Amino acid sequence: ELETGFCLEVNGTCLNTFGFRREEVIGRATVMLKLWPDARDRAGLVDRLRSQGTVSNLEVSMRTRHGASRQFLISANVITLRGKSCVLTIGTDITDHKKAEEALATLLPARRIFEIGTGYGLSGLAAVLAGGADATLFTVERDAARAAIAREHFAQAGLATRANVMVGEAARLVHKVAGPFDLIVQDGDK
Repeated sequence: ELETGFCLEVNGTCLNTFGFRREEVIGRATVMLKLWPDARDRAGLVDRLRSQGTVSNLEVSMRTRHGASRQFLISANVITLRGKSCVLTIGTDITDHKKAEEALATLLPARRIFEIGTGYGLSGLAAVLAGGADATLFTVERDAARAAIAREHFAQAGLATRANVMVGEAARLVHKVAGPFDLIVQDGDK
């Protein structure tokens, strides 16, 4: 429920990810379950949902039943269920991806980076930041919607001029970018 945070329904993947049994979740608020490290984060999400009705690709920190911190990329919509405003949330656990970004950043700095598979731009963003003020990213993403989100992430980080996001198949676009590169990352589907 939007106002109370009570869970009315939950799928098996969510239960497995957070380490709960169904009967421990249904009818209890996410704050009571201590999923939110800071209750103000949930309150901020609720405020955005009240004003916009939807939130897309929001990165949030949450906790599992045993207190482990996990990072998620979530999208949420306000829906009506049983006559009440509710939140339908879909999330992707990006914890391992974030750890890989951190590990990648320790291996750098790389000034010229070529990435195949931009995704949401998170790995590329980490590489550019780790590469220093002169780092430049050339990245290829075949999904135009993901590429647009990646461009937003680069712009929000103030790095839009240092990230060239190309849309299409890597095999057709790779020849358009002159090397050499200090780092080449293959992070796309084969």
